[in-house]
Amino acid sequence: MPIIRRFFTLLRPHYKQGTALSVNLLLSTFITAMNPFFYRELIDQGMMQGNLRLLFIMLAVIGTTMIVQELLYLSRTSLQLRLRKSMFLKLRMDLYSHFLKLPQSFYGDNHKGRLLSRITSDVDAVQNLLLDKFISFLQNVLVGVFILVIMFTIDWRMVAAAALVLPLLYVLYAMFRKKLSSLSKIVQEKQEDQMERLQEDLTMVKAIQAYAVAKTRLKQGYAVMNDAEDAIKNLNLQYAKASASTTVINIVGLFVIWGMGGLAVMEDRMTIGTLIAISFYLNYIINLFFSAYYTVMGFHMSVPAARRIFELMDEPAMREVEEHAMEPSINGATIAFRNVSFAYHDKNPLFTEVNFTLKPGDIVGVVGKSGQGKTTLANLLMRFHDPNQGRIEADGTDIKNFRLDSFRKHFGIIPQEDHLFNTSIRDNIVLGRAGISERQFEQACRLACVDDFTRKLDQGFDTVVGQYGERLSGGQRKRILIARALLENPYILIFDEATASLDEETEQEILDSIRTLGKDRIVLLITHKSRNLAGTNKVLFIRNGELHVLKVQEALQKMVEKSY
Repeated sequence: MPIIRRFFTLLRPHYKQGTALSVNLLLSTFITAMNPFFYRELIDQGMMQGNLRLLFIMLAVIGTTMIVQELLYLSRTSLQLRLRKSMFLKLRMDLYSHFLKLPQSFYGDNHKGRLLSRITSDVDAVQNLLLDKFISFLQNVLVGVFILVIMFTIDWRMVAAAALVLPLLYVLYAMFRKKLSSLSKIVQEKQEDQMERLQEDLTMVKAIQAYAVAKTRLKQGYAVMNDAEDAIKNLNLQYAKASASTTVINIVGLFVIWGMGGLAVMEDRMTIGTLIAISFYLNYIINLFFSAYYTVMGFHMSVPAARRIFELMDEPAMREVEEHAMEPSINGATIAFRNVSFAYHDKNPLFTEVNFTLKPGDIVGVVGKSGQGKTTLANLLMRFHDPNQGRIEADGTDIKNFRLDSFRKHFGIIPQEDHLFNTSIRDNIVLGRAGISERQFEQACRLACVDDFTRKLDQGFDTVVGQYGERLSGGQRKRILIARALLENPYILIFDEATASLDEETEQEILDSIRTLGKDRIVLLITHKSRNLAGTNKVLFIRNGELHVLKVQEALQKMVEKSY
């Protein structure tokens, strides 16, 4: 199956560990296959012949093989654990890396709780199949090949009789495979629902407490969790039925070994030691059938998880680098929208043939009703989306021709929401960016007036801000975001309703900072407030898919008339 073949490609970089594991399995297989011979010699030539010396020799040999088997098992477990870590850490990191490259529109359509389930539960399910069930199955196959060769030299008729269980095993497999696969898919979907609910409630706990709706949310959460547990119960019950159905195979094995074998001993066609050896071998063969059965059942339980993982991996990321991609140098460039049209998922277009230019020193207001596409305009400029038609240029060069990661370093964005991590003020500003000097850090903090309030904090820039920055005021949080945006001295600054939740005094301080920062830069100020347009030199006015470039007084007049 293509999905499983894709997973086996994960093994290629780990061929050394895989080779060591294979050698371990071969040695373990050889010892397992030889053990019944040792027991036969112990019984037939030691106990039955009264040969005390041989009896103790065979006991020593069997004891030694048991110790070697345990050492091989410990070595094999260590190899499996190292292989598991290297393989599936890489898979999780590949998924994680891919998440960070997916376009913003993807996250608008997919809940984050469901995505977390893919990187945790789904990877665990596939890991269980490939490294637990598969390796056990592989070992049993190797043992089975050795044993079949030996068994045919002892009594081929008993092997033929044992093979009668194969059609029965296939019938049982056909009975349960579709149901197990279907139930497994339901379990994964229900666990996604559960993760979504938990992630959402923990994120919105402030609103839940503020509106005293904890009981309602708990009731709804119980229903979601109960559905998930019911799905798990149904899956495990079906798997238990599939396991219980193999009792018939045990009964067949019992008749083959002790019926046919016992008759052969009574007719002196076989010794008791040989019968015991054959019983060992036939039990191995039957266990091989069981292992194959359970592995295939596990396969059908894990395939939905594998399919969901690769569905995510196949989601197209933002086009980042083309063969002819260039390192951008847009400082001082004129940015131009040329006949740009854009719509989400084939819906009605937000923009149709938009044209305008942005020059160094421009402080541009962006106004329009909610839902008209003000933020989308900024997202197009930063290439979170690409236009459906038209192009965006920097000094005549299509911005799609620039390396995406380098291109975005020329931007600083201050959003309406305070996206702060539960770490220090310094870490929230730097965000792990390499090569940031202390001078750059101090300059960004000075321009954003962050140092004004950090001086009053006991731990200064090392103060931990709390979840979402809740230990700071709204104005302090916003200044940290401005410092973060200024850290690499970006050419284009985007303030997306950045002052909407602030009081008038703090808002005025931020607006004064924006005017100071606008020198030799392009500043986009997305706003609903007419007073925020003071200091801008032009306004982009968006209405019904059309964009008009207005003078500030024209825009203010329209806002007063509420015609926007």
